[in-house]
Amino acid sequence: MFFLLFCFSCKKKEAPTSLETQVTTGGVASNGYSGVLTSGKYSTTIFSGITITGTSAFAYFSAEPVLAFDQLKSIRVANIYLNNDSLIYDNVIKYYRDEGNVILGSQTWSVTGSNGISSFNLTNNLAFPSADPFLVFPDSISKTAGCTININNISFITSGSLMLSDGTNSPTGFYSFVLKQGNNVVSILTNHLATLATGSNARLVLLIENSTVVSFSSKNFKLVRENQITKQIKIIP
Repeated sequence: MFFLLFCFSCKKKEAPTSLETQVTTGGVASNGYSGVLTSGKYSTTIFSGITITGTSAFAYFSAEPVLAFDQLKSIRVANIYLNNDSLIYDNVIKYYRDEGNVILGSQTWSVTGSNGISSFNLTNNLAFPSADPFLVFPDSISKTAGCTININNISFITSGSLMLSDGTNSPTGFYSFVLKQGNNVVSILTNHLATLATGSNARLVLLIENSTVVSFSSKNFKLVRENQITKQIKIIP
């Protein structure tokens, strides 16, 4: 995942008509991407039991191929649309974001090129990644006991992870577990928790992604559908 942000409102414009030919390569681009086009569903549950769910879309373009989001290499195109809804460029975070909840069904990305990026249309036919709808995360995890979490029925993914953060933003306050298609048993052990701080700002984050690589004018772009489920938890002694 390159980025995550929720936003509201909406406006429409016309999509570009002068287009480059798309070549779908699948897999990953080992030398990096000139852009990443992401749409997804994002759900967060806080201590009160309230769950906030929304859908969003993001786009990032780079002056040179990158494997991870790099603000210093971010460039702008003339315009970008998802299903004819325009995305806006955020000058602070340095990528494009939608202005309202997006449709996760049939999608067409349309780019009016600039700064070395060609104009193109791209249809997103990727299946939406999913997991067991009855997935239950614990309310707390003990540093001395650890815990086991079953994450079943993961489908339509090219990558997946369960991330545990203590909320301190410290490099030692984070641990990630790789997930696979199908059923997963994640054992969070005491050694995983050793460097994490206790407190009530911790998060468990399930992030599953289905992606492919497409090429326009010899530049690789990553097309992504993602599903993120977050729960606020406590880490206790």
